Amino acid sequence: SGLVLGFQTEYFPPDPSSNAMLYGRLVERLSPILARVDVVSAGPHAAGGTTTTPSYPTNIRVTRCPPPSWRLRRSLVTRFFSEVWFSSRNSLVAARSSADWTVLLSSTPPLLLGAGATLVARWRRIPSVWWVQDLHPEIAVALGVASDRSVSFRLLHAVHAWILTRAELVIAISEAQRRALLDAYPSVPARKVTVLENPATHQAPPSAREPSDRLIITYTGNLGLSQGLDHVLHVADRVRDLPVR
Repeated sequence: SGLVLGFQTEYFPPDPSSNAMLYGRLVERLSPILARVDVVSAGPHAAGGTTTTPSYPTNIRVTRCPPPSWRLRRSLVTRFFSEVWFSSRNSLVAARSSADWTVLLSSTPPLLLGAGATLVARWRRIPSVWWVQDLHPEIAVALGVASDRSVSFRLLHAVHAWILTRAELVIAISEAQRRALLDAYPSVPARKVTVLENPATHQAPPSAREPSDRLIITYTGNLGLSQGLDHVLHVADRVRDLPVR
């Protein structure tokens, strides 16, 4: 195929985050059927990462730009400006690299990266695909850290609506998220929002598993405010004397 995919993202290997690993596998799977894949990403910045870039096929090009500051994530205001700065730099790099791109894929987080990617796609007159890993800014309201009546929420909601309506395809990670997205943005045609679930790929090998007489309960996924996992710890405390791990 003569298709060239441009991919704007914050996370990519060797960053150890789940999104980075997912994107790395995706790009490797796509490389045999595409002419080239250009990834524009942040440098490694998640805890536990390394700076050793994996070896990819020659038709995968990875360009790095400085990541958002983790130190500034402690405040919503400073986090916003940190992500604006990163998204702007990422999109400038993409604009310089995108002369022969056929399609542009971008993903949350951060939300504002999608705005930069949309501008690049419109400038190059190529279709854009928007991959919604986190539904911002609605998730902030659901967690009680923002109000849907605030100026900042309305502004970000309008920006996201602009990204969504101009994307050729929107990817949600679950059917529930797809329904929430369509409810929050009724101007988005349902036909262009599809579901691509993030796979759970990490599993202990048989030799490392507990004996079969113990019940093992496993959660795979993000750990944060939106997962509400406090009750899992409460249950674990209650069953600590039972053969349950």
